[in-house]
Amino acid sequence: ISDLFVFWNLKRISNGFLNLTDSKGRNHFFGDKKSFLKAKIKINDPSFCYNILRKGSTGLGESYINGEFETEDLTSLIELSARNINTTYKFSGFFEFSFLKSFLKENKNTITESKKNISLHYDLGNNFFSTWLDKSLTYSCGIFNSSYETLEQAQINKYNKLINMVKPSRGDRVLEIG
Repeated sequence: ISDLFVFWNLKRISNGFLNLTDSKGRNHFFGDKKSFLKAKIKINDPSFCYNILRKGSTGLGESYINGEFETEDLTSLIELSARNINTTYKFSGFFEFSFLKSFLKENKNTITESKKNISLHYDLGNNFFSTWLDKSLTYSCGIFNSSYETLEQAQINKYNKLINMVKPSRGDRVLEIG
């Protein structure tokens, strides 16, 4: 049933082209074959569609890490998903049954709980972040113009691109939040 729901919705892809091989080895094609944006996915585990319906983008990430699907170009797959958000959002936690969670009073997202969750995720200290970020501690993707650039240079490239796009005036303040 999960496969049917996902494949039926994928027929609505209007931006890009998706070549999908299901867990039984059958090929399915969605979108415009002439599109510049192309993504290919091979499903290795029959529970893949159920997992993304149950957990949305988190399920997609977990499925990738667990080898439940593979792709030659993860960036294109993510871009295709983003460009077709009106279709792919339907997969986001479809089986989550939030009304049931509310009824059972599980996972209440109160102001206190939200503050606690945010603190657990972000308040990890500069020592932690400095082990894998550049010296600016920028917590979003940089732009690498070549494979020889450092992470620090990629962050500078991103800032320069943002400045060129926004064209701030003297006295303006820019907040980059990823």
